[in-house]
Amino acid sequence: MHENCVSREEFDRVVAELKKENEELKSKIARYENAHTPPSLRINRYPKPERSGKPLGKPKGSPGGTKILGQPDEVIDVTKEHCKRCGTKLGDPVGYDVKRVLELPKPQKAKIIEYRKAEYGKCLCCGVVNVASHPNCPTKGDMSPTMLSMIQDLRITERLSIGLTQRFLKERLGANISQSAIVSLTRRTAKFLKLRHFELFQTIRSSPVVYVDETGFYVNGKRIWLWIFTNGKDVLVVIKNSRGSCVIKSILGRTFRGVVVSDCFSAYHRYQNRFNIKFQKCWAHILREARLCAEQTEIGKSVYDEMKRIFDETKSFLSSNPTIEVRQEKYKQLIEWLDLFVSQSIGEKRVQNILKRLGRYRESWFTYVIINGVEPTNNIVERALRQQVILRKLRGSFRSEESVHDHETLSSLFATWNNHGFDPTEQLEKELCRIFEQGIGAK
Repeated sequence: MHENCVSREEFDRVVAELKKENEELKSKIARYENAHTPPSLRINRYPKPERSGKPLGKPKGSPGGTKILGQPDEVIDVTKEHCKRCGTKLGDPVGYDVKRVLELPKPQKAKIIEYRKAEYGKCLCCGVVNVASHPNCPTKGDMSPTMLSMIQDLRITERLSIGLTQRFLKERLGANISQSAIVSLTRRTAKFLKLRHFELFQTIRSSPVVYVDETGFYVNGKRIWLWIFTNGKDVLVVIKNSRGSCVIKSILGRTFRGVVVSDCFSAYHRYQNRFNIKFQKCWAHILREARLCAEQTEIGKSVYDEMKRIFDETKSFLSSNPTIEVRQEKYKQLIEWLDLFVSQSIGEKRVQNILKRLGRYRESWFTYVIINGVEPTNNIVERALRQQVILRKLRGSFRSEESVHDHETLSSLFATWNNHGFDPTEQLEKELCRIFEQGIGAK
């Protein structure tokens, strides 16, 4: 026997080890090449474009893209009295070389204002003690609405850490505020807004369509879950220890009569079955998974093409604004197509899983056809969720349970105000001014 030959047992052992290693490598690669991998983690996010052979940049002679400034707020005449060479007096200018510049005024330093609130004693008519109030004078603490809203703008909108917020306030505004004070001010601001937060909760619960999604978060390294409930305009941020259907029930209730748009996570299915809730499943998710199969197998490509055809056909149908009777007839046709489509016998496991999922949520794929105003995808809530994911990547973790509740309130209201076209910082300042003028304190 040749000296390089190995025994059958050794050969089988090596093959088994290689198979195990192959499966482990496939599992690792799958983290970066599956339908749920975010774009930031994909290895080949953008295919390399083919070289055209043309030179880079704009063609010579093409118009520039420099922004043209608007009308000036201030005009400054720049003059010269003497010749720069011989010193001769120049007299009046013969013309002007006009140049508009975008200028930024120097940051205004914070100032201390003393409010002397008049006390009037007991009313002679009803006996109530009257004390004057001012919208810029807080009922608790020593920070004005402008300062409180500025701090929350830095924390929520700009996503600055407590340390960077402290540095900005000191260097730009001359306000020396400790990090613990910033945390306390955030907590106090959130308490002032509890009523607005509760009103937002009621609005979401009574909405005809609610889009829901969730993502992982952390508090002191412990895994928690951040949920987003939105009707497209109003946004409710909910942070819980659970990822189960109990969270959905606590927000939408047992008697929700609208439509919930979600992905195919099992918690939504349990809530749907338990309380008989109408659902619309996200087509973007299922098409993304089908497209991944299409890149790997021929049968996957045919399944994806058929699903994409039906989806595009349905969008085209709805663009003509059909009547409810026509919508209902179309819905019946689509359900018949779905029943026939999922009855296929396909050996490819990944493709078969997609068909099983289509069949399992049979009643929830075409709700948007018969109910006007329902979107076929969950993209609305995913856009709102993306802002929270960015915050998680920047901060990493909440530091306490109290900060979790503060974030729920402030993030919900900031996102809602922004969706309604308001400047969140200005809106927060108005809310605080209203509260202080009414003499309401943080409870």
